[in-house]
Formats: sequence, C-alpha cells, structure tokens
Amino acid sequence: MSMETRPQPTPTRSRSCDVKAYSLCEVSVPVTVTPYAKIGTIKSKCCGKPIIVCDEKPPKGKVNGSCSFTITQKICVEIPVEFGTETRTAEAYVACLGASEKDLCDFHDDFPCNCEE
Repeated sequence: MSMETRPQPTPTRSRSCDVKAYSLCEVSVPVTVTPYAKIGTIKSKCCGKPIIVCDEKPPKGKVNGSCSFTITQKICVEIPVEFGTETRTAEAYVACLGASEKDLCDFHDDFPCNCEE
C-alpha cells in the first residue's frame, strides 16, 4: 500500500477593500550644530639664509661694552587645522493638523486644523 501525498488546496480570498487615510502633520526636531577647530602639531622650518644687520658700528673697544645686531629669518609655519561640527538633536515632536480620506498634501493650505491643543 503506497501513501500518496495530495496537494493541499490553495485558500481562496474574497476581494478585500483597500482603504487609504492621510494625516497632515508638522514634525520638528531641534538640532544644535556646534563647530570646532582642532590645531594639530605645528611645524616650522627656515626658508633661505638669515640676514644679520649690526645696529651700530662696533666701537674700537669699550670696557663693559656690548654689541647689538638684528637677525631676520623667513620661516615657513605649517599649521594643521581640523574643522568639523558636533551635531546634537533633541526629541522630535509632532503637531497634528488633521486627517482625511483625501491626500492632504495636495491642498494642505485649505485644510482646517481639527486637532485643537
């Protein structure tokens, strides 16, 4: 005696009624954006040769005297800066402006607010 597997009947559905509803809302979320700038390691290097200028003619010799001069040097300074922002949000909130079987986005300016707060 062999056992046959019979296919299970496919359930049938009667036609259903598809319904759409629309709600017009204003949804808001507070956002705070705070900028920052982080300075990295600063590097510098000399560019070219220094210029040395004597401030005055050197004396022939003076007891407890001093000599003055100025050194000028061009320097290239590398300053790495990282710019960015930190963004924070608070809790979102909603204001209900009404509901209808019509798509409210098409004529939301004419739709009265039915949700009194």
